[in-house]
Amino acid sequence: MTWKEISVLTEGICVEAISGIFQRLGTGGVVIEDPQGARKYISSEPWKATSPDFMEHNFVVVKAYFPEDREVMDELHSCLDAVKENFGVECKVYIDEVRDEDWEQNWKKYYHSFKVGDSW
Repeated sequence: MTWKEISVLTEGICVEAISGIFQRLGTGGVVIEDPQGARKYISSEPWKATSPDFMEHNFVVVKAYFPEDREVMDELHSCLDAVKENFGVECKVYIDEVRDEDWEQNWKKYYHSFKVGDSW
């Protein structure tokens, strides 16, 4: 199955509102990529590491996934107009296509056994 990944780039002030919009539109879950939150977390635990590219962003990305045949863009844009009016922030929308995979099994192809020591 193919899914639509809809990403909204915005400022942190309206993340909860956008997450709520996605939930109301029927997504099964929302992903929030917040470099500001990551910077706070890493400053409290400096041994944690993330991508430097991600850490330099000043915007937040809110993502949701919908079946490819589900039409949500008109309603999403209408709701984002209300977000702009209420919060005074611009939101940029990007759509990508994601193929359904068997994640429970597919990760295994990247891990291989290897010999450690001579007593094998």
